Amino acid sequence: MQQRTIGNRSVSAIGLGGMPMSIEGRPDRNRSIAAVHAALDAGVTFIDTANAYHVHADETGHNEELIAEALREYDGDTSNVLVATKGGHIRPGDGTWIVNGNPDYIRGFLYPAMKRFMAERPPILFSNCVLIIRHLCDFERPERLFRDHDNIEINAVVDALSLYLLRNDGPMNLVHHYCSVSCEADGTEVYLVNKEDFARFLVAVESGEIGAREIRNNPS
Repeated sequence: MQQRTIGNRSVSAIGLGGMPMSIEGRPDRNRSIAAVHAALDAGVTFIDTANAYHVHADETGHNEELIAEALREYDGDTSNVLVATKGGHIRPGDGTWIVNGNPDYIRGFLYPAMKRFMAERPPILFSNCVLIIRHLCDFERPERLFRDHDNIEINAVVDALSLYLLRNDGPMNLVHHYCSVSCEADGTEVYLVNKEDFARFLVAVESGEIGAREIRNNPS
C-alpha cells in the first residue's frame, strides 16, 4: 500500500474512518471490530476517530473505546498504527452536533482519550523533566494572531499531561521550553523529555528529526 507522511510518521495512504461504526445506523460491535481487523490485515496503519462519534448522550467516546478494543484484540503488531482522535463537537443525543471549543471541554476530552488508547501500554512517568512547547506558525503574521490561540491549547494539554504522565507520589520538577518553527498552518506540538535527554532533543530539532519517537525517554 502507498504511504503518506504525517509529521515524522509514515502511514498508509488509505485510512479507516471510525464514524460509521458508532453513529446512527451503526453495525453491531463484533462486526465493527472485525472491520477494523480486516483493515489492519490489508495494511491500513491510520485510523480516524473522535469522542463525538456516538448516538446517545451518555456514551461519549463510544468510537474511541471501540477502536481501542479492536487494537487490543488484534493478533498482529499494532505498534505502527497511528490513531487520530479529535474534539470540539458535542452530541446531546437528539441527532444534532454542537461545536464546543471551550478549554474546559478540551481538557476534559483529552484525559479520557489518553486513557483509552494507553491503557494497555502505560506511559512513562516523569518526576524531573522538560515540557517543550513547539509553535508552528507563519512568521509573516503578527505574533498575537496565533500566540493567544496556542496558549489556550497549551493550558488544556498541559493539564491533561500532568494528570496522566507526571508522578503523583513525589515532588515534580517541570521546566518549560518554548520554541517556534515557520509553517503555513498554525499549530502546537508538545513533547515531554527527561532533563538528561533535553540536549539530544535540541540536536534532533536542528537536524530535522523532531519526532519524540527518535528520543528514548526513561523515568528519572
